Parts: sequence; C-alpha cells; structure tokens
Amino acid sequence: MFTSQEHIDYKCGADGLGRLEYLQALVTEYQDTSKEGNKEQVLANLANFAYDPINYGHFKKLNVADLFMESWRPGTKARIS
Repeated sequence: MFTSQEHIDYKCGADGLGRLEYLQALVTEYQDTSKEGNKEQVLANLANFAYDPINYGHFKKLNVADLFMESWRPGTKARIS
C-alpha cells in the first residue's frame, strides 16, 4: 500500500517527526554506529521505506542508495537470505 502525504501528516501529528527528519535520523544512526549488526538493522529499516514512491525524493536527498551500495562493497560482510 502506498502512502499519501496526508496520511503521513495525520500519523505524526502537528508536533511529530516528519518523514524526512525520521529518515535523516536513520541515516545518521547508520553513519554513527560502528557495530555491524546495528548497521544491518538500520539498513533493514530504511529498506522498509524504499517500496513507497513518496519516499524516493527523500532517499535521493539523503543519498540512501549510497548507503545500500556501501553495504555491498567487496570486503563488506553482507548477509543475503
């Protein structure tokens, strides 16, 4: 199911964290953590947002694709199941 901006605004309320800010927090968490397991969890959380086209602009602005590519570089331990 794709999300509308109105639905996002309704869910987070007037004082809530917006989608861009939430995604930025995930990117920052990925960049700041040194534990591989934590990085994998953050990438999984970001991947859950990747299916919805409303997030594409945010992903582009935050260079999320670069994070995914970084996780697949040679020498990086990657789990595929």
